[in-house]
Amino acid sequence: MDQSDAETFVARFHDVRKSNDAEAIMEFFVDQPEFCISGQCRATSIAARHEKTDDFTALAQHLTSTWSWINVVFHNIVVSDDLLITRYTLTVRHLPTDRQTETDIVDFMRMRDGKVASMTQYVDTAHLSAIALGDG
Repeated sequence: MDQSDAETFVARFHDVRKSNDAEAIMEFFVDQPEFCISGQCRATSIAARHEKTDDFTALAQHLTSTWSWINVVFHNIVVSDDLLITRYTLTVRHLPTDRQTETDIVDFMRMRDGKVASMTQYVDTAHLSAIALGDG
């Protein structure tokens, strides 16, 4: 994947994510991807880990029914062999509480055959958890 392909892929991925269509998002991933929202996984945290054996569709449906992506401003898109790194500012709405916020995110995607084989997302999980709990 070259820089132009990476930028096109990231733009398409984020456009589809903003549509909140879990099935359409699944098209960007291999059948059994690894996925992680980095952070300490607790009941009051949005951190999540998905192993290859878990049902990724259920996680995608949960994320799209909980968080609506409103706007993305890209800062950096870097590609090196099969690694795609994206840094961006995201405006997001927590749907159950109808609260909106802005946060910075860095995604590390390992690509295979033009799709995401593994993705680790670094985001301020404490801030987003506070938004979800109504005390942020």
